[in-house]
Amino acid sequence: MWVLVSSILLTAQGWNISINAGLNLSQSYYNAAWSGDETGSIVWTGTVDLEAKRMIQTHFLLTKTTHLAYGQTYSQDPETGRWNPPQKSMDRIENETVIRMTRHWLVEPFFSLLARSQFADEATSTRFNPWEITTSLGLVKTLYQSEQDEINLREGIAMKTTLDRRHLMDTAQEGGLETVLQIKKSFTQNIQYQGKFTLFKALARSQSTLSTTWQTPDVNFQNTFRIALTKYLQLTFYLELLYDRDIVDRLQLKENLSIGLFYQIPRGEGSEQP
Repeated sequence: MWVLVSSILLTAQGWNISINAGLNLSQSYYNAAWSGDETGSIVWTGTVDLEAKRMIQTHFLLTKTTHLAYGQTYSQDPETGRWNPPQKSMDRIENETVIRMTRHWLVEPFFSLLARSQFADEATSTRFNPWEITTSLGLVKTLYQSEQDEINLREGIAMKTTLDRRHLMDTAQEGGLETVLQIKKSFTQNIQYQGKFTLFKALARSQSTLSTTWQTPDVNFQNTFRIALTKYLQLTFYLELLYDRDIVDRLQLKENLSIGLFYQIPRGEGSEQP
């Protein structure tokens, strides 16, 4: 297995930017003379996590976060030895923009725009489909904050739009209440955790349907652990728990583990802090 992970911290034109990118590759091959029943395979996954912050005027903090992930698995036919077409093993596009008023009040107003999709919809051979777009407006409270750690709680009203590019007339919209808990925690200098818990309760829906599954709250819990094993070696563990009864009436689980090289460029002197 070969993995390359790099992390870059820089500031450009008032932006405070953090990037963490990784590539995981594993490969195995067996020729026809091999007596065992193993089959060859090639598995690769790539991930990019980006966060950018900037102050707008004096009292507005703009935060942009982007998460990208894609991977494929190639497997060898045990009888013919030929390689089968690749199967998607990971696919994620997530981009969120949050504008928060920073007045040091007990709670502060915010506006957010979140877009989720995937690079390839293999069921329909459509790229970047479907899209889930959520806009929310409400109040945010910082429960805890230090130099490296932060816990924020957001409460507000939200509008969720599910868009299938092949059937635009079937676009569904749901309005309701949303709760988002975001956590950044450094347990030690070498162990860091990022978590995001989202709860959405729909109260109204644009399309009439006999099913009431849309009224069940949607839950999404994303967890990322990063452990610096040495100065240049990092272990990354990602775990996501998702429950959306409109998709399937079961708890969905996604897990990814990678280990590889890690390098961090220090922030330049005199960089502007948000």
